[in-house]
Amino acid sequence: TGIVRVENPKDIDLFLKGSKNFWGTQVEEVLSKDYLLEYLMMGLRLTDGIKLKDIERIFGTECVNFLKPLFQLWQQEGQSVLTKDRICLTSRGMEIMNPLLLQLMDPIEHLTVPSPRWP
Repeated sequence: TGIVRVENPKDIDLFLKGSKNFWGTQVEEVLSKDYLLEYLMMGLRLTDGIKLKDIERIFGTECVNFLKPLFQLWQQEGQSVLTKDRICLTSRGMEIMNPLLLQLMDPIEHLTVPSPRWP
């Protein structure tokens, strides 16, 4: 099993049934592609952005190499700053973050993303 998301029940009665029912928790497996997109969405919202080494460590070198041309395009358009260490959005990039994230979705869908490696 790869990445999983655990959710507590919204129904208090289900929770109160206790340990025999695992308190009604629900487990959802998250596909590697979906986790990569979520990781990028959350990281790009930070002022400091994302360390490229972290993407490489978790998702592999191929993912970083695959994403760099798009990150470079964003930089040329004044929407991001790409250094040898990290990618972060400029104030302009932050303003139009949703369209930028949409630009990530299709390429990631066609990428073979390995199971994430965690420290």
